[in-house]
Amino acid sequence: MADSGTGWIAELVTFLFGLSDPFASSHSLNATIELEATTHNEYLSALWATQLLAPALTPGQVAEVAVAIEATIPFREQASDESDRRYQRLIQANTRFQLGLSDAEMQRAIHRSVHLANCDLENFAAEDPVFFLDQTWLLLPEFNPALREPYRYRPADYRQALQKMETFMARLDTRQIFQQFHGTPTPALHQAWSQRAQYNLNVARLYLTTKVVAIGLIEALSHGQRPLSQYLGQPTHPHSSSIWEQHFPVLRLRRPLRSTLEFEVLQVAEEGRLTPCAFDSLRSPLAAFLIRSTWLQADSPAARTHALS
Repeated sequence: MADSGTGWIAELVTFLFGLSDPFASSHSLNATIELEATTHNEYLSALWATQLLAPALTPGQVAEVAVAIEATIPFREQASDESDRRYQRLIQANTRFQLGLSDAEMQRAIHRSVHLANCDLENFAAEDPVFFLDQTWLLLPEFNPALREPYRYRPADYRQALQKMETFMARLDTRQIFQQFHGTPTPALHQAWSQRAQYNLNVARLYLTTKVVAIGLIEALSHGQRPLSQYLGQPTHPHSSSIWEQHFPVLRLRRPLRSTLEFEVLQVAEEGRLTPCAFDSLRSPLAAFLIRSTWLQADSPAARTHALS
């Protein structure tokens, strides 16, 4: 079948993505539509890549390209189980499409796909939570078109973008992030990544919450009718927030910080994120002021989370 024209390539990719998979959890039309919606970018990328590379590859190598791209679909339930399902689909495809892959070659393909998928999300396990926040901030304009016009978006636009990210972080389970397959990565390394990801998520959630409160205050005071840049200054200027800081008294914390997590959130609010972006200033002086004066999130679940030892 793999030698009869190129139509088999699209059929192979569709099969390897589980869109016509006997191992899929449901065969209903609604389930198929939902799966297609959640895998749209990766599925189209795999179709394009395999069609482009097929003249230079064997059918088995075409399948390996497809499974590698399929593995990069992020945040699926029980991510580690996905690699086993991918392996079973590849075994089925090997017979159905006469790919000529040995079991050792198929296992290597799945190992490589797991490595690629984990590299794609490695920032979740970053040693520095500020780096993780940087990567998170770079995604905001991608999913919130209003932020692509830094001098026009209103406080409500920014607040809604932050709230969507905050909700996503709150719902994300670390078991949905990193994949495993037959000891790769090792259980100890996988656990370490998951623990680090949980800590970074806790920092990000608490930071996002304080930012939402600060922006919400600006929105309420300004009635939200003017662009946010009129209140915060030029977002591309690294010190644009200094106009705010000169009006804030220097405050001592109303209570001692209870964890490294709280310290890191206050530090990034006062000292800023690492990488400048076009739609937001690095520092958050109003959020830092609110933290020091009230510590609004002292009783939140994220604030109660202990730092990693």
